[in-house]
Amino acid sequence: HRLGDGDKPKRQLKTTDFIATLEAYRQADLTIPINGETTLEESGPQQKLVNLMTAHQSKGLEFEYVFITNLNDNIWGSSRGPANRRLSLPKNLPIMPAGDSDDERLRLLYVAMTRGRSCLQMTYHRRLEPSGKISNLAAYLAVTQINHAPQSEDAAEPPPAEAVKIARQDWLSELVSPPLSSLPEQLNGLMQNYSLSATHLESFLNLPSGGPKEFLLRHLLKFPKAPTPELAFGIAVHAALKEAHLHLSSTGRRLPKAKVIEAFQANLAQCALPPEELAGMSKTGAQLLGQYLDKRYSRFTPEQLAERDFSSGQNSHLGGARLTGKIDVMEADRAAKIIKIIDYKTGKPLISWQAAGVNDKLKLHFYRLQLMFYKLLVESSRDFTGYTVDQAAIEFIRPDAAGRAICLTYAYNDQEYEQFKKLLLAVWRRIIAQDWPDTSAYKSSFSGVLAFEKDLTA
Repeated sequence: HRLGDGDKPKRQLKTTDFIATLEAYRQADLTIPINGETTLEESGPQQKLVNLMTAHQSKGLEFEYVFITNLNDNIWGSSRGPANRRLSLPKNLPIMPAGDSDDERLRLLYVAMTRGRSCLQMTYHRRLEPSGKISNLAAYLAVTQINHAPQSEDAAEPPPAEAVKIARQDWLSELVSPPLSSLPEQLNGLMQNYSLSATHLESFLNLPSGGPKEFLLRHLLKFPKAPTPELAFGIAVHAALKEAHLHLSSTGRRLPKAKVIEAFQANLAQCALPPEELAGMSKTGAQLLGQYLDKRYSRFTPEQLAERDFSSGQNSHLGGARLTGKIDVMEADRAAKIIKIIDYKTGKPLISWQAAGVNDKLKLHFYRLQLMFYKLLVESSRDFTGYTVDQAAIEFIRPDAAGRAICLTYAYNDQEYEQFKKLLLAVWRRIIAQDWPDTSAYKSSFSGVLAFEKDLTA
């Protein structure tokens, strides 16, 4: 196991970490669920879930009941500013300010107010801020008649230490005990328009990384997760290579290597990384990307299709399964109607499809599934009807130990491809039915993944 967000990357868990976790639960007066005690299939009292979101995120949505909180001048009004944001939030949490002018804030408030079908309740609080000022209602709402909630003289506030303990327990209990009993009701609307991507397919099958439950949390329920340094590096490299391809296809000229590296560093700087780590990765990435371009840039052509998006209007499908995704590079022979797919990888290069290590075998297995998914995505799409994807390749940005640029060519196998389509449909049916299989009996390894896939298609 590895430590999660906020810890040193790839640090092995130690006994002290286990003890610290137990102590955190003890201090919060929370119970640690025993394995098997709570499952996705078990349910408590049926209840509707509360959707917590920003006003920006509510655009286009509707709810029976809407509650807008903190309509204070230092949050929604003209006195709002950076000094008033005393709550430190994770950098990857997309919280946006309410606007830079009263007009903008009013427009945003109007959006929030019109989300409710049956009931709208808006609140603000009155208290003494650390600055010594009273926290008041936003100025542009001050003309509204406000019904202030009565305060009971008998309801004395708990001592500060006790209040902190209560608040902490309430907060943590929701995090460790999500109301899974209402998941079908919560996800029904999402399932109507859901499309399966190669990333989602791998997440569902990848038991060492959590399997179906991890897929549910990350890709359907959208639990926030800070990007790892490796993911940030990959995103920045792909963005830079996309810019290089698009510049070549639009102008017929190659973007100078220095400009490609600048694009990489600019995209990397947008990721939430510690300054020292950002500086080191920026330097290392520039070197690796420069080496890759020295060896492979001459192979880029204006006819290549970069970052081809199949998410809108392409109607890619397998039976009733809706498919989506982006492909790094496509090389199309329009006369012969043949396509080759190229997928960039920024991890450790693998020089052969016949890996010796168990971890590498699992990685190569998912590479194959990804390339077969892309074949199906292209061949069933609107724009490439009648085309055949006959070849694919994995290109590694990092060189091998000898400094060579590695490219793994993949030739599709009919039998393997048909088996893959059965697997994809099996996963699709599970997701749409919200049937999350119990994977506790499988090993968290390559052999466990193969056994899980076999049982899914049985």
